[in-house]
Amino acid sequence: MSSAEPELAATPVLLTQRLRLRAPDEEDVEFALDVYSRHEVVRYIGTGEVQTTREQACYRIARYRSQFGPAAGVWLIEQRDARLGRAKTRVGSEPSETRLGPAKCGACGAMSEATEGCPQCGQAIEQSERTNGARVGFALMKPIPFSEGVEAEQQDIEIGWHLHPSAWGSGFASEAAQALVDHARAQGLGQLVAVTHAENAASQAVARRLGMRYRGSTDRYYNTACELFTLDL
Repeated sequence: MSSAEPELAATPVLLTQRLRLRAPDEEDVEFALDVYSRHEVVRYIGTGEVQTTREQACYRIARYRSQFGPAAGVWLIEQRDARLGRAKTRVGSEPSETRLGPAKCGACGAMSEATEGCPQCGQAIEQSERTNGARVGFALMKPIPFSEGVEAEQQDIEIGWHLHPSAWGSGFASEAAQALVDHARAQGLGQLVAVTHAENAASQAVARRLGMRYRGSTDRYYNTACELFTLDL
């Protein structure tokens, strides 16, 4: 980001068997634009509006970076190693293969899902560029905004995940979210909450895999009705 940007309060890097969770930076702007320009990703997030400009993506990355603290942040999720990219989940009795996300061309920097070569400059995209460190989404753990009129003695901490569609079905959401749960425990947090759209069955399944308890519908947060899950740490 710009040289005027304040230093992050804390930038813990969280590791799992297959994933690395780190602070996003300016190199992740194109990926953020790709993720949040997709209706299938944002339809259950906030107002459900897609972002369409690089300026919006830059602002999002800056906002994500500003939210880091000892027990909070919005992390970029990326694969640690191509050899660990095969999903552990199963469809029927066969392992499910994960299609990797867009790769960054080493010659011109363009992001592309092309397998033959970069559509911008024609340079072949090396397999290492496509797989090692492939970005898969974002994971968040931060104070959740209360709805207007709600009074509380302490701030609730929200956990969430936004994955690129190419990473859906890989188990990455649960794996990244578990890393946040472990980090929250290490930081001494007492409880996490997750909220989902009523129709977002996939995120609700992730919450349950984390051991979160379904508490029913609530309008406590975000000035809207949502489904609430909690986890005592």
